[in-house]
Amino acid sequence: MKRPLYIKIYDHFKSLIEDKKLLPGDEIASEKDLMEEYECSRDTVRKATTLLEQHSYIKKSRGKPSVVIENDHYDFPAANIKSFKELSRDSKFSTSTKLVSLTLNDKDEYPFLKDMKSDKVYRIARVREIDNQSIIYDVDYLDADLVPDMTEQIAEDSIYEYIEEVLGIQIAYSEKNITVRHAPNKILDSMDLVKDDLVVLVKSKTYTDKNEFFQYTRSFHRADKFSFNTYALRK
Repeated sequence: MKRPLYIKIYDHFKSLIEDKKLLPGDEIASEKDLMEEYECSRDTVRKATTLLEQHSYIKKSRGKPSVVIENDHYDFPAANIKSFKELSRDSKFSTSTKLVSLTLNDKDEYPFLKDMKSDKVYRIARVREIDNQSIIYDVDYLDADLVPDMTEQIAEDSIYEYIEEVLGIQIAYSEKNITVRHAPNKILDSMDLVKDDLVVLVKSKTYTDKNEFFQYTRSFHRADKFSFNTYALRK
């Protein structure tokens, strides 16, 4: 499906800002100038600039030019399946992963894994750092038959790279549920949080191209640092 023009305008300015070709304090072109440049309506331009403001790239003021602002949020695409390593390659930020624990457990310990075929699962807890701040706490449960021989080195590098490039398994799709809640006590210290701080909890079930349920993830994201972006089109 063809991408709407306002999305193309949004992507253009998003790239300019993220590539530091537009800096905090810089003004962007007026609505009139953008209408002429893109040969579009005022409504199209306003959709694009509103999206930029919603994602903390610019500040709009009535009767004044829109201004680029400091953006300390980290965008994670909710509609795509990407490993943290892949997202890191595309990011302007410095990143690292710290392994908290890796254990091989009985699947029966976790009722939410009843649809997983193997009797054994790897439980892997990791902290993701962005610009030296602990931003994400991931807990993954992996089918130990489909994803065998898990090691600390693999967990700290890229599990998806191991699955696809070493095991030759194709990751196909994921079901995601996103909610906001108070941070669990057990992750407060790991994420530099205090009691009653909010986190965004992303629960996901991920499948292979053979419809095999191989991964369940609970991913806790600091609510003050993240925005989750996707595009929704009206058919």
